[in-house]
Amino acid sequence: MELKTLNPAQLENFILSDEFKTMPVIPISSHRALSHIQNPRVEAEDVILILAYEGIEMVGYLGVLADKIYNEEEEIKCGWLSCMWVNPNLRGKGIAKQLLNTAFEKWDNKILVTEFTPEAKGLYDRSNNFSDLRINLGLRCYLKFNLQELLPKKNKQLIFVTPLLKVLDSFAIVTISVYHNWMSRIISKPIFVWKENQLIDNKIDAFINSFVFNSFERRRITELNWILSNPWIQPSEPTSESVRYHFSSVDREFKNLLYTAQNERGDLKAFLFITIRSGHLKIP
Repeated sequence: MELKTLNPAQLENFILSDEFKTMPVIPISSHRALSHIQNPRVEAEDVILILAYEGIEMVGYLGVLADKIYNEEEEIKCGWLSCMWVNPNLRGKGIAKQLLNTAFEKWDNKILVTEFTPEAKGLYDRSNNFSDLRINLGLRCYLKFNLQELLPKKNKQLIFVTPLLKVLDSFAIVTISVYHNWMSRIISKPIFVWKENQLIDNKIDAFINSFVFNSFERRRITELNWILSNPWIQPSEPTSESVRYHFSSVDREFKNLLYTAQNERGDLKAFLFITIRSGHLKIP
């Protein structure tokens, strides 16, 4: 087996190559590759994609997002594992392990992972190279009743009562809407004025910096505007490229939204960055 490593310049040439255009399985989408290349924290020699080949066939790949983390005054160069795939017919042959070992070698063992699947966690645990750096507990909330979608996912037998669940959802949503309209009339005027922003400006950046100076990631105007302008998901129906990529690259709805809240004097009091994907809102 042969392993190939790509830095930003090599990745740019790769996505323009005839090989990339004709591969039955691609290791990265074009817009995701451009996002990696334009990453303000990537350096010229950073290895951001590793490909595994058996002969002329690509049988696995691993992506790395270049980043920096901070420990007080110390700046630590590191990479996040952004994706990993191995041909299902060749799993169990150590390809994933070789991909991981190469990533550790190229990144001086400074590799981070987040939001991984239970299967991936098993691989990471077996490698004995990972330990918990920080655990963030998430919270999932629902703004409206959606039993018709949620319950059948938990119990497939409930698919037969979906019409009834749809009726119950509609009744509950109408009831809650009436309640919200009533409450909106008795609640006093909000003390903040919310505004949608397209990008982060210097005023927002200064506000963010007053809170994140001692944080783990310390993302500022340059990094956050790069994230806003270079999403890995594009709002689109499946394309000839997306069907060859085993991770998400398109969805029927995807957008980044940025909001700020000011008081009556115009002082910035809150900053909110959210994503909306096919009806699901997330605070990243």
